[in-house]
Amino acid sequence: MYSPLLRPRLLPLALMVLASLITFLPSITPKGSASNRASIQQADKLDRLRELYRDLQAGAPFSDIEAEILRRFASGEEIA
Repeated sequence: MYSPLLRPRLLPLALMVLASLITFLPSITPKGSASNRASIQQADKLDRLRELYRDLQAGAPFSDIEAEILRRFASGEEIA
């Protein structure tokens, strides 16, 4: 005797539903996950710039342009 899902006439339908779920579910992401990743990346960049500025203040060698960019960052200017 067949279980209700494995009845011969329902098997193709069950397989199609399963295939659809397997295809569809990985594309679902939690709400805001892309923006969370962007926020984390931005925070990581700011931390790295702060670290570089501390290195500059400690006397680490930087080119004139790099030093100017780090000084602008430290003064609060937006840099790109």
